[in-house]
Amino acid sequence: MLTERFFPEIGGVEKHSLEISKRIVRDGHKLTIITRKTPKSANKYEKIDGINIVRIAANGYLPTWLNLSKFCMNFSRYDIIHCHDFVTFYWIFPFIFFNRNLYITFHGFERYPIPKIYIILRKIAEIFTKRNICVGRFISSYYKTKPNYITYGGIDLNEKENLITTKSNFNTQNLKKLLFIGRLEKDTGILYYIEALKILKFEYRLNLELDICGEGRLENMIRSYSKKNNLTVNFNGFISNLGKFFEKSGIIFSSSYLSIIESLYRKKLVISVYHNKLKEDYLKLSPFSKYIIVCKNSIEIAESIFNIINNNIIYEEKIEQGYLFAKQHTWNDVYKLYKELWKL
Repeated sequence: MLTERFFPEIGGVEKHSLEISKRIVRDGHKLTIITRKTPKSANKYEKIDGINIVRIAANGYLPTWLNLSKFCMNFSRYDIIHCHDFVTFYWIFPFIFFNRNLYITFHGFERYPIPKIYIILRKIAEIFTKRNICVGRFISSYYKTKPNYITYGGIDLNEKENLITTKSNFNTQNLKKLLFIGRLEKDTGILYYIEALKILKFEYRLNLELDICGEGRLENMIRSYSKKNNLTVNFNGFISNLGKFFEKSGIIFSSSYLSIIESLYRKKLVISVYHNKLKEDYLKLSPFSKYIIVCKNSIEIAESIFNIINNNIIYEEKIEQGYLFAKQHTWNDVYKLYKELWKL
């Protein structure tokens, strides 16, 4: 299995590939991960929970091909080769004729508008792989991909977590504590959420507290803006276990599939924002769109929060339905899709 970044790195693709890997090994299969070497994971070879990991210096395709040449010459001994996203497909492109048992998962999007070159590169990867999984229905619309399966990721369903999530702490006081999950970049909508806090403070006379779990290039800007407007914002960096933050928060700001499903499972109201047509479709074409609140700007976010705090009872059914949806979308269910894809 090839993926640009892998555990201990944090992110959507990293989480997705790790959860599938754990289940592959648990089923008794031998698995090797090829991934990029990073400062957090400098060891070239290591084994974690039965998963063999090979980390390479992937800096440009030619150096990557040279790094992988000896490894790829033995491709024929693998029953399945799975690429996460088209970038890793091109890591092995010169060697694909050694083994045609190639599969791919298409995750996310690069930017909007989508440059045509990315549409072409993805289409070539689709043609040269047997079957594919798309993370989100929007991919088929924007990249003209013909998905064999569509997924949105999943959650871990276990007794400890189940005991926590079945106890809803949805009340007015709890709703005044907000949680943002994601990178501090423009595409996650963080600036809209921060501006909504300002609107709530000065126009609605609501002084709410926001926990930010994530890092990114906009952190200094957000710190300055929050200080200037006397907003209560706590910066926590990237957090691997969000349990305690979920417990004390009533409303979650997130626009990524995994964080949304996790939040629904935790019986939280989710507010997602979009800033272009692609992101709007990314959210609204998802099967859980009816269980979240989708906004197009900071004004709508502020209005939604004000309505939630003042009429929280009418949102309880949405929360319960979202929880029931999330319970039916576990990583075991996602793994079943992969087994069907590979015909295991």
